[in-house]
Amino acid sequence: DPAEGGKNGVLIFKDEPFDFVVKKYTSTDNTLITKYETTFRLYDITDGQNVAVKLNGQYDIVTSKGVRTLLSTATEPKLTVGHTYRLVEYVAPNGYIMPNSTPSIEFTFDDDGSIISDANRVGAVEREENTISYTDDPIKLVLTKKDSGDRIQKEIILPNVSFTLYDTTVTPKECVGTATTNAKGEITFGGES
Repeated sequence: DPAEGGKNGVLIFKDEPFDFVVKKYTSTDNTLITKYETTFRLYDITDGQNVAVKLNGQYDIVTSKGVRTLLSTATEPKLTVGHTYRLVEYVAPNGYIMPNSTPSIEFTFDDDGSIISDANRVGAVEREENTISYTDDPIKLVLTKKDSGDRIQKEIILPNVSFTLYDTTVTPKECVGTATTNAKGEITFGGES
């Protein structure tokens, strides 16, 4: 109960802090993306405004191991019940692409601090856990190995050629996978979590 008795019959109201959680999943098998960070921004859009909300002095809200919890009292301005917010994904995790140009979810905090959202949204809202979930598509890379051929036989398909793909965005570079071309000279990296 947020109200306490004060002197001379005056009620003192205290704001109870509340939180919500942002989670990032793959679209292919709905597993939490824990290896890379996702960057979001939160806007208060109540009454037609568009005010960026800071968390610990930063506009960027970055997931850690696929999850980020935001406490109402740790933001500037403070998260407020009855206000409507828009959470926008700005940077997808490495190896993933956003399903549309700038996916966002609009939601309102109910009187008890729980999330209310309409059906027109990207992602999902889990009211019981006060969680907003986004999904991104894994990047799929398909290569076809061909020989340059000669004047008589143009572009010869080359099966059984091995490739190794590296992630050079991390130090030291990391092997993503090794695969061999199939009978059509094709090889696929990614497309799954």
